[in-house]
Amino acid sequence: MSTTDAVKKPMNRTTAAQNERLFKELNGWHPELIKAEVRMRGTNLTQLGLEHGLHRTTLTKALYEPQPKAENVIAEFLGVPLHELWPGRWTEDGRRIRPRYAHKYITAAA
Repeated sequence: MSTTDAVKKPMNRTTAAQNERLFKELNGWHPELIKAEVRMRGTNLTQLGLEHGLHRTTLTKALYEPQPKAENVIAEFLGVPLHELWPGRWTEDGRRIRPRYAHKYITAAA
């Protein structure tokens, strides 16, 4: 049996929009998506950080590690709540999730 004769498995029927929504719910925004969104609005992370009195690399670091002040700057600039950008770092009511105590922020599914 050649590879052309092989039976193909049916593709997943979810749409790209559904996949994007699920990804954001589970993982937040991808760092490259955040950078692209900032660039599409006419600036970059370095310039945005400098405008807010932060070191030029602080906002870039915030994409990969917790930097509360920088995360707030990015969220305010994009007009997106912190918990949507970084659901593993922020609760919906705006409290910061500290990794050591993350288990205290997890609510049991009903």
